[in-house]
Amino acid sequence: MGRPKEAIRAQLISGTDRYRVIFAEHPEWYFNTRFIDSEVAKQWAKKNKEMLFAERQKETLSFRALGENFFKPGSPWRTDQESSGVKRIDQMYKVYNRMLTQHILPALGDKNAATILGKEIKTAINETTTRDGRPLARATKNRCLYIISMMYKWWISQGIVTSNPVDSVTKYNDSPENPRGAIPREDRAKMFPDDIEALIEFWGSTMWAAFFSIMNDTGARNGEPRALIWGDIDLDREFIPLMKAIETGTTSKVKGTKNAKMKPGWPTKTTIEVLKRWRKESPYNQDADWIFVYSRKGGAKKPVSNEAVLKAFNVAMELNGYGDRGWTPYWLRHTFITYGQESLSREDIKLLAGDYHHIDEYDHTDEEALYKKGLSAKKKLDVQRAI
Repeated sequence: MGRPKEAIRAQLISGTDRYRVIFAEHPEWYFNTRFIDSEVAKQWAKKNKEMLFAERQKETLSFRALGENFFKPGSPWRTDQESSGVKRIDQMYKVYNRMLTQHILPALGDKNAATILGKEIKTAINETTTRDGRPLARATKNRCLYIISMMYKWWISQGIVTSNPVDSVTKYNDSPENPRGAIPREDRAKMFPDDIEALIEFWGSTMWAAFFSIMNDTGARNGEPRALIWGDIDLDREFIPLMKAIETGTTSKVKGTKNAKMKPGWPTKTTIEVLKRWRKESPYNQDADWIFVYSRKGGAKKPVSNEAVLKAFNVAMELNGYGDRGWTPYWLRHTFITYGQESLSREDIKLLAGDYHHIDEYDHTDEEALYKKGLSAKKKLDVQRAI
């Protein structure tokens, strides 16, 4: 018969005269001690066993230890999802992982996943901020809760935890906290004046003046002008076909536009002129070059990032006295669609904006717009009344 296993073993710590202890129940765990006598170290371990186990269990069940690789390729959860036929595009996994690393792990990483309460999760999410120190939007908080709940469902299935604390958390109101609208006419005129010099001065550079002018003139989404190369646009015919976009979360991966709608863009003459000026100024002005390009110290050329677009927009708003309005680049799309309906038919707007199903969501009609849109109906009524 072999020798029975010792309940507690003591080993010298390499390079010291102190001992570490190992329990038979968990031979993979080592606990360093300050003792130079092996028997004293064992007695200490026996006396503090429950405390030591509790602390080590806390470490091994920390949210970070369990979750930091949850969405990465080859993880047990992802392998199970893929083998079960659950279809998600790679970008969705990247979104999940980005939410995990940017918001969830900083908030919950050191918490014990087995004992944390729902109210603790909600408090931690409420205290989480964006990179620039702003509170998370309610929709973002809900996405965090969804991801956390998804993780707990997997851990329950694997016998790691016994319950999902997110089940007890009240979800956040889904309605937008700062709903988009149309930029007032007088402010829009200041943002996009006919004078090129004034336009460039407002936006801070020729490139950004051209970029945001395209958004204003066409109702394009951020990713669509980012995907343009010089060979795409026809400056002579003053035409910009919007047929592609940069995929969200990537630096230069080109995809189709949202809803796969191809849209004819008709920029103003001022926008055409500022584009011509930008092509002369830019060192990247060949047909195959990105129009709106980022290149640091002559390095690899890439389209400007979505973050750079937001930063440039916010800087222009701050410098021109609009920093408190809550506007974003996407407001330009809402503005284009709202005011476009004064003179264009619904079918025209659908063609130009490329959104065939949600046009009503972009309508922020004011009294003047309502008057102009109603004129065509008045003309028809006048004809009827004259009969």
